[in-house]
Amino acid sequence: MLKSPDHVFALEALRRVYPDAPVVMLHRDPLKVLASVARLTEILRRPFTTHLQRAEIGEEVSERWAQGVERMMAFKAVSQNVLHLYYRDIVAAPMHTVARLYRHCGLTLSAAAEARMQEFLRRVPRGG
Repeated sequence: MLKSPDHVFALEALRRVYPDAPVVMLHRDPLKVLASVARLTEILRRPFTTHLQRAEIGEEVSERWAQGVERMMAFKAVSQNVLHLYYRDIVAAPMHTVARLYRHCGLTLSAAAEARMQEFLRRVPRGG
């Protein structure tokens, strides 16, 4: 399982190494994601410089992730076995999303596992 958003820049290599692996792409609001990535970039750079330009970081992050989107679209055009999930759907209907994920991966969601997930959702609404 590869969870880093940066893996989008190596999708072709991942497919070559794992040709039969089911791929799941999680999509979030790009404005929120870009703001978060820009802030993280700023935090990581701050100890190593006396001159930081937030606008410059924003441009760099936006350009890089525009390239990432292009790579995802190209990958989708030539790949099978890709499931696209949207964060808002996961939050709105988590068990429906889990069922889709299991089907996509060729797995069976047991009644016991589903019951444990339902109990978790009751105890920790919206994942905590």
